[in-house]
Amino acid sequence: MKCANCNCSVFDKPFMRINPKGEKGIFWCEDCVKRNEPELYNNEIEDGGDLLKTLKDICYDTRI
Repeated sequence: MKCANCNCSVFDKPFMRINPKGEKGIFWCEDCVKRNEPELYNNEIEDGGDLLKTLKDICYDTRI
Protein backbone atom coordinates (compact mmCIF):
# COMPACT_ATOMS: atom_id res chain seq x y z
CA MET A 1 0.00 0.00 0.00
CA LYS A 2 1.25 3.47 -0.84
CA CYS A 3 0.31 6.94 0.38
CA ALA A 4 -2.22 8.48 -2.01
CA ASN A 5 -0.48 11.85 -1.58
CA CYS A 6 3.30 11.28 -1.58
CA ASN A 7 3.51 7.63 -2.71
CA CYS A 8 5.62 6.40 0.26
CA SER A 9 5.15 2.83 1.48
CA VAL A 10 3.13 1.67 4.49
CA PHE A 11 6.28 -0.17 5.58
CA ASP A 12 8.07 3.18 6.02
CA LYS A 13 5.45 5.25 7.86
CA PRO A 14 2.11 4.76 9.62
CA PHE A 15 -0.97 5.56 7.53
CA MET A 16 -4.29 7.24 8.34
CA ARG A 17 -7.58 7.06 6.51
CA ILE A 18 -8.59 10.54 5.31
CA ASN A 19 -12.13 9.89 4.09
CA PRO A 20 -15.24 8.64 5.94
CA LYS A 21 -15.83 4.95 6.52
CA GLY A 22 -18.25 3.40 4.05
CA GLU A 23 -16.48 4.98 1.06
CA LYS A 24 -13.54 3.53 -0.84
CA GLY A 25 -10.56 4.05 1.45
CA ILE A 26 -8.04 6.79 0.77
CA PHE A 27 -4.96 6.54 2.97
CA TRP A 28 -2.18 9.05 3.52
CA CYS A 29 0.99 8.71 5.60
CA GLU A 30 1.00 10.51 8.94
CA ASP A 31 3.41 13.17 7.64
CA CYS A 32 1.06 14.15 4.79
CA VAL A 33 -1.96 14.21 7.11
CA LYS A 34 -0.08 16.31 9.67
CA ARG A 35 1.00 18.79 6.99
CA ASN A 36 -2.25 19.02 4.99
CA GLU A 37 -5.01 18.12 7.50
CA PRO A 38 -3.71 19.11 10.97
CA GLU A 39 -7.16 18.96 12.63
CA LEU A 40 -7.75 15.39 11.41
CA TYR A 41 -4.25 14.42 12.53
CA ASN A 42 -4.74 15.85 16.03
CA ASN A 43 -8.13 14.14 16.41
CA GLU A 44 -6.71 10.75 15.37
CA ILE A 45 -3.77 11.09 17.76
CA GLU A 46 -6.06 12.04 20.66
CA ASP A 47 -8.44 9.15 19.92
CA GLY A 48 -5.61 6.60 19.58
CA GLY A 49 -3.92 7.42 22.87
CA ASP A 50 -1.42 5.03 24.41
CA LEU A 51 -2.45 2.07 22.27
CA LEU A 52 -1.61 3.90 19.05
CA LYS A 53 1.73 5.04 20.48
CA THR A 54 2.60 1.49 21.54
CA LEU A 55 1.70 0.04 18.15
CA LYS A 56 3.82 2.66 16.37
CA ASP A 57 6.74 1.90 18.68
CA ILE A 58 6.48 -1.80 17.86
CA CYS A 59 5.84 -1.58 14.12
CA TYR A 60 7.98 1.41 13.16
CA ASP A 61 10.53 1.49 16.01
CA THR A 62 9.86 5.19 16.74
CA ARG A 63 11.74 5.01 20.03
CA ILE A 64 15.01 5.75 18.22
